[in-house]
Amino acid sequence: EIAEPAPRAMTALTAMYEYYDRGQEMLENVLRDSPQVPALAEILQQKWMPLMEGIVGIIAGTDSASDIGLRASAQVALDFFTWRKLTASGLSNHEAARLAATWVEAGRRHSALGQSLRHR
Repeated sequence: EIAEPAPRAMTALTAMYEYYDRGQEMLENVLRDSPQVPALAEILQQKWMPLMEGIVGIIAGTDSASDIGLRASAQVALDFFTWRKLTASGLSNHEAARLAATWVEAGRRHSALGQSLRHR
């Protein structure tokens, strides 16, 4: 377990981006075809989406359930198509994960700032 949020996000994103890289063709096909194939959409809804939500929780932190901005940052960072766009632009998996992790941290700081302003 990695206690600090920034290294935890970086580790999770790096692992997922490497997974995306290994399964790129299959993932592209599944994600493309699922809207037209109900059985595939059902499997994604039952298996893939809960897994992704769990990883979003790891990236954002388990205390982030009510923090919409932070969770949105983590969801965008984790998204397969985000990874594909970043690596298609020439970034390595590690560089893409590092960039995406900075978005999550920006979301975390934005959230903390908003909370401190609301409590004044």
